[in-house]
Amino acid sequence: MRRKDAPSYTKIAGTNPKECCLVEDLLSGLAVLQSLNCDVFVLHGTNIDPTLMHRIAGAYDRAIVWLDNDSDHVCHQAELMERTIKMYSNTIETERVLSLSDPKKFTKHEIWEAINGLN
Repeated sequence: MRRKDAPSYTKIAGTNPKECCLVEDLLSGLAVLQSLNCDVFVLHGTNIDPTLMHRIAGAYDRAIVWLDNDSDHVCHQAELMERTIKMYSNTIETERVLSLSDPKKFTKHEIWEAINGLN
């Protein structure tokens, strides 16, 4: 049973301390980690955790939100995540990957291209 004060996410640490990526599930998180080696926050769904968004805004130069965008609700949540992070910091670069699939369905090269093509 999960403690009430336990975080609603899992952090997978990479070696790039300036970038992070938010994803829905663990397999997607591992796929992003293997492709970019940035910190990955596995959200275990699409709920927004304002404490996490604040933490990201203060700790990173760039945050990428990659949800599967398979419904209007998921698209709205991804947009809210991006806006919430920006609300806490006007210096962080935030971007969303507009894909109908999770990162786990892409090759390492496709993930790298999808995220680095955002610049």
